[in-house]
Amino acid sequence: MSTESVTTPTIELMHIELEVPLNFAPTRIFQALTQETDVWWDKEYSTIRRGKVVLEAELGKRFYEDWGNGNGVIVGIVTAIEKDKMIEIEGHLGMDKPAQGLLRFELIPQGTTTLLKVMHRATGIIRPYAIHVFAQGWKNLFEVRLPAYLEQSEQ
Repeated sequence: MSTESVTTPTIELMHIELEVPLNFAPTRIFQALTQETDVWWDKEYSTIRRGKVVLEAELGKRFYEDWGNGNGVIVGIVTAIEKDKMIEIEGHLGMDKPAQGLLRFELIPQGTTTLLKVMHRATGIIRPYAIHVFAQGWKNLFEVRLPAYLEQSEQ
């Protein structure tokens, strides 16, 4: 005899924003975001396989983790891009599914510095701890790891 279980999960919304001033030109930051992602990305924010993180900076291209030998996971697709200014990625972005998110990076020149605006919005079945985990992860990646990488790469 089979049993049936039907639940109606609650759909949640998530909205995280960061503004990070960086002492680099937008072109350098965009290059690090799109061509050197795996070098500064914290593998703690990858899948359990800890593959290579790749962001293909072209409209319709992938943001994914490459596990080698043709294996991996696509976490998003580039849906808007303006070189050295902005890139938007849509997909599950590493969240438990079903969920859909939008990740936007915007680079705003401010004299000798550039303001990096990071915005992550999502909707779906989002577990309560996930918002905290994503907020802390984005802070670590964009307030600590990316600036440290940029500083080190200039030496």
